[in-house]
Amino acid sequence: MTPRPADRESALRVLCFPPSREVIVAGSTRGPRALAAAVTAADRCTADPGPAAGATPLAAVEVRDAPGPVRIDADPAGRALRVRGDRAHRAALAAVLRDTAAMTAGGQVPADHYLDHPFLAEGSAPLVVESPHGGMPRRAAAP
Repeated sequence: MTPRPADRESALRVLCFPPSREVIVAGSTRGPRALAAAVTAADRCTADPGPAAGATPLAAVEVRDAPGPVRIDADPAGRALRVRGDRAHRAALAAVLRDTAAMTAGGQVPADHYLDHPFLAEGSAPLVVESPHGGMPRRAAAP
């Protein structure tokens, strides 16, 4: 079903930037919360596949239980985001998604793997979760 225009604002948006492998998750409060629920339950959820300038919109998120830290992989050809990891590590990612959905101002939370990352596996695609109020606030132009 294609979302009605009024529903697009509340839809989950998952965008992939193939050259860098970066994935951006955005949407209203409901979108990232739905994704957090899918991550917690090792379930699947859908995302708004509408066009996005310079990015490949992904239409689905597929979450599987697997041993170890969370690995995030974008499949632009299959238009899916794949998330796999054990329950404890997925719970940490879900908490980031829920906390970002609860933000009261614009901003974003990056999740990039680094040595001893608390929940991301080495080789995981970089992830940016945007506040429901938009990404980073714009600065006023210099006079």
